[in-house]
Amino acid sequence: MNAYFQMGARRFPLRDGVTFIGRDESCDIHLLDQGLSRQHAFAVKDGERYVLFDFKSRNGMEVNGRKTERAVLEVGDVVVMGRHSFTFGRETPASALHKEQSSVFQMLTQKIQITPGELPAPPDTPPAGVQAETVKKLMMLYQVSKTISSELDLAKVLDIVMDKSLEVIKADRGLIALSDERTGELAVRASRKMGDLTPDGGLSMISRRIVQEAVETKKGVLTQDAMSDQRFDASQSIQVFNIRSAMCVPLLARERLVGVLYVDNRIQSDSFQEGDLMFLTAFADQAAIAVENARLYAKVQEETKRRTNLQRYFSPAVVEKILSSQEGLSQEKLTATVLFSDIRGFTSFSEGNSAELVVGVLNDYLDRMSEVIRDHQGTVDKYLGDGIMAVFGAPFPLKDGPYAAVRAAHYMQKAMSGLNESWQAKGLPAHAIGIGVHTGEMIAGNIGSKDRIDYTVIGDSVNTTSRLQGVAEGGAVILSQATYDEVALRIEADPLEPVQVKGKRDRLKVYRLKGLKE
Repeated sequence: MNAYFQMGARRFPLRDGVTFIGRDESCDIHLLDQGLSRQHAFAVKDGERYVLFDFKSRNGMEVNGRKTERAVLEVGDVVVMGRHSFTFGRETPASALHKEQSSVFQMLTQKIQITPGELPAPPDTPPAGVQAETVKKLMMLYQVSKTISSELDLAKVLDIVMDKSLEVIKADRGLIALSDERTGELAVRASRKMGDLTPDGGLSMISRRIVQEAVETKKGVLTQDAMSDQRFDASQSIQVFNIRSAMCVPLLARERLVGVLYVDNRIQSDSFQEGDLMFLTAFADQAAIAVENARLYAKVQEETKRRTNLQRYFSPAVVEKILSSQEGLSQEKLTATVLFSDIRGFTSFSEGNSAELVVGVLNDYLDRMSEVIRDHQGTVDKYLGDGIMAVFGAPFPLKDGPYAAVRAAHYMQKAMSGLNESWQAKGLPAHAIGIGVHTGEMIAGNIGSKDRIDYTVIGDSVNTTSRLQGVAEGGAVILSQATYDEVALRIEADPLEPVQVKGKRDRLKVYRLKGLKE
């Protein structure tokens, strides 16, 4: 035993297992202070370190001036409980040599109260009787708290808490119900011997009045004989299910109700005592923190998944706007610029090569082109085989959207040169893309069936862009008159003969992009 609490000239050694601190005579460090609870705190040796826990005391404890319920102790830490201040320390190797010689002297000078005729138990020997059972429970609490604090799967956390609660408390049945984060309604998430096939997971098989009291008061509830307890007036569920002893404690995270932990015994009365309620409450506090951590982790995972999916199609700026939007992506009419691109002759290439090779080339192309589009604040609306549809100015307005689309088209053609070099180095043929760009009104929003909904844009302007891409030869970027008018002063382009496209009565004025004035 080489660790201790120092208080002035008095030194209190810490056990190799659990050391109790409080004003009860059974405590290892017994202090007559009304500011302390009967069992105020306990220190647990965990390997080479000591961890100090507040035992749900009335006045709590402070470590280095900060109120806390748990602290891993370091040499020199100052612990305050009631009107007493301790300093945590460890014996040096030299002083450890004299430990056995000085132990009796330390015991006498520290005035640790011992029942007449008894000697202190050796450090490795657990206290007897009730104290031994308490040590067992606290050690289990400590070990379980370490396990669930590192577990981020909510279902596993609840299973561990449920099983260990029944094991230590020796209850007949039990359940954990969590509060819905939006409605506040309790729903059973883990249960044992509660009729898992019932629609409500077992809530109808326990005393709702006991649970309700724990929820409303945010304090643990103990009834040693529910059948005669006037607080619950032998409610129907208590009689039907022959509930004798029962406990229900709230799961609280920063004073907010996370759920409840309920256990009962249908065999005998007086199965649970106040110490059991204290233990279950401490256990519930650890469980509440673990539940909150698991829920937060699930949210982060979901957010990461959603963000990753969005980033496949939207620029980072648009992704942030979507994630922060409270109203979602409703349908609306807007003016935006659409870009269509397509690999010329890719169908013939696909027919003459293996599927693995074709998919590899296509993935290289789609990855690189999508990157260029996102770099220019565009949104990849969809992939159409070897084609791409992109939008500039939806789902959120984009300043200078037409020019952003033209720049993207220009750099997509440049990116194709780099892809062709890498393909040809592997003995593969080069490819060329044709691109069409048009600006106009369209409908944007979540569109689809009840089974599948996608964000997209539709309308005549979208169809016109697709037609322009169809007349663009490999390596060309064809601009509509509407887009050209928006960017004419910043680009170099040649006017082409008006083209006739499907769905249009009149020929369209178009331009072929030569370059950017930058």
